Amino acid sequence: MRVALIIMLVSLFLAGCGEQSASNDGAADAVVQHLTLLVNKDETGFSQTICPAYESEAMREFRSFGAVDASLNDVSCAVDGTEGDTTFVICTGSIDLVYQGEETRPLDLSRVPYRAVQDDGQWKVCGKGREE
Repeated sequence: MRVALIIMLVSLFLAGCGEQSASNDGAADAVVQHLTLLVNKDETGFSQTICPAYESEAMREFRSFGAVDASLNDVSCAVDGTEGDTTFVICTGSIDLVYQGEETRPLDLSRVPYRAVQDDGQWKVCGKGREE
C-alpha cells in the first residue's frame, strides 16, 4: 500500500513538473512572436505581446525600428530559468538591421535574456535582463 502511494505521489510530482515545463515553453514562443512582430513592424500585434509595465520602453524600441529594414536571422529562443512569476528566455541568432542601404548590422540576441510573465493566461514580454 505504501509503495503504491509513493508511486502515485512521485507520478503526480513528475506530471506537475512536465506541465510547468510545457507552460514555460510558451514563454519562449511568446518572445519569438514578439521579435517577429517587431521586425515586421506590426504595431497592433506587437503591443499585444507586452505587459503593461514594459509598454513605454517596448514601444520606444518598436518606433526605433521604423527607420531600418530588419529581419530575423536564425532566431531560436528557450527558457533560461525562472524567478518568482518571471520566466527568463534567452535567444540565439540576430536581428539583422539595414539603415538606408548601408551594410547589414546584426543585433546579437544572446546578449540579454527577455523576461516573460503570464498576464490573463497569455505569456507577455515584460522587459529585458535579469534585474528590474
